[in-house]
Amino acid sequence: MTAQQTPEQFTRARLLIELADEAAAYLKAKDLAREKRHIYRRCRDQYLHRNGINEVKWGDLVDDRAFQMATGKPYREWRKARQQQYNAERRMDRRFRKLIQQGAVQ
Repeated sequence: MTAQQTPEQFTRARLLIELADEAAAYLKAKDLAREKRHIYRRCRDQYLHRNGINEVKWGDLVDDRAFQMATGKPYREWRKARQQQYNAERRMDRRFRKLIQQGAVQ
């Protein structure tokens, strides 16, 4: 806290910095989720292309053990990244609501 800042201004500035940190974490998680989605889709499309599956219903394909082995890890990583993105978004939202309650944002 500098000599020119009141305690309220310092608190607001600290909350704004925390919000900026959470926003950066959210953007990073969003990029990670996008990357993992592309990896999963690439694995899925490669499997479909290699096996020449055109007439099979999606439900039957998802139940196929070979398909699960080919896309299981990328799908789990994508789901984990989506959950991290959701958690980061919630943290950012909580910081923003805290700022609103403090009166720093109109």
